[in-house]
Amino acid sequence: EKCTAAECAPCPPGSFKSFVGAVPCAPCPVNSFREREGAADLGDCTPCPARSTTQGAEGQTSVAACVCQADGYRVQVEGGAPHCETCPKGAQCF
Repeated sequence: EKCTAAECAPCPPGSFKSFVGAVPCAPCPVNSFREREGAADLGDCTPCPARSTTQGAEGQTSVAACVCQADGYRVQVEGGAPHCETCPKGAQCF
């Protein structure tokens, strides 16, 4: 929760707070994200899919912030989470 002298509110998406008090919410770390408000622990931040990165940015709010590494491309399977695959040898992936 994000607390001021007068009130407490859930931490916004992209952040978490492990305890109640007048300490600010912390951003989810690099290579992770949190889509909903109210994260109460670092473990509530979701890691980016394998072979993807937030390019050094913290406090991300969507899996869309996780981009494939230079040697990969994004695959979206219907009903599943997006993930990155390694670009086939000799191919150029964007």
